[in-house]
Amino acid sequence: MTTEATAATLESIQEQLAELNESVRQLASRQIQEERLGRLSERVEENAENLEWSLEQLESIRDLSRDAGPIMNHAFKVLTDQMEELDRKGILDFAKEAWRIIDIILTTYSPEDVRLLADNMVVILNTVKEMTQPEVLHLLNNLTSAYRQSEMETDNLPTSTLGLLWGMRDPRVRRGLAMTMEVLKTIATDRNSTAGVIETESGTDEHN
Repeated sequence: MTTEATAATLESIQEQLAELNESVRQLASRQIQEERLGRLSERVEENAENLEWSLEQLESIRDLSRDAGPIMNHAFKVLTDQMEELDRKGILDFAKEAWRIIDIILTTYSPEDVRLLADNMVVILNTVKEMTQPEVLHLLNNLTSAYRQSEMETDNLPTSTLGLLWGMRDPRVRRGLAMTMEVLKTIATDRNSTAGVIETESGTDEHN
């Protein structure tokens, strides 16, 4: 056998071996895929009930989404219209400024200050209620007007002792002084009562 014949024979053997190797590789790959498919089929069989339940839930969600879609669209439109109405009336700007007030309170006052405010809320509300009575508002308005008038006529006001005594001849002045003295007496009485309560509470705390 010549050298060329031997080379041709070797080349033919190599081609056959390559084809055989490719066939074996394809067979092994097919076997691996079949094993994977087999394991997948087993898992599907084992979880058939769970898969069926999941599919039913997906169908229910799909039906719910189809039925609720128009309702959600209508609700969103109503909400948008309400927000536009609130914005048109300036309520949103009012809420923003109100939140700014709350933020200032939170950053300015401590929890203890807020607790004390809550404890005295009834007193505060009663004070505001009394301050908004018509006669009190009328008195405050008169005081404000008189103060402004006095500020404009400062140079003409009688400041001498004789001038003040002369002013006492006016019944309105005497009545105003009497009312002022009564208010001062009430303030002094309340102050003494408050001081007594504070001293009593302090003594109780020290005793405890």
